[in-house]
Amino acid sequence: MDGTENLKKLQGEIERTERKIRFYEDKEKSIRAGLKKMTRSERTHRLIVRGAMLEAYLPHPEQLTDEQVGEFLKEAFRCETVTELINKHLKGRDFYG
Repeated sequence: MDGTENLKKLQGEIERTERKIRFYEDKEKSIRAGLKKMTRSERTHRLIVRGAMLEAYLPHPEQLTDEQVGEFLKEAFRCETVTELINKHLKGRDFYG
């Protein structure tokens, strides 16, 4: 095999490798997009479920404004019993994965 053939062979290998790199970069991008969508869906579900839980305990929630509900929640979370309960449930959790 002379130098020209060897060079062509190496250039072909480079092109194949670059195609593989592009393929895997596209695959990674697709996986990341799917993960982002799943995370967003999970968050949306959590917000809906927890909002429904809150409304179950509010008398006539449809008559309260968002600001009024916010005031109620701020006051509720200032209560020492509530913060202790939250801390109890969060104790020992690893938030960094």
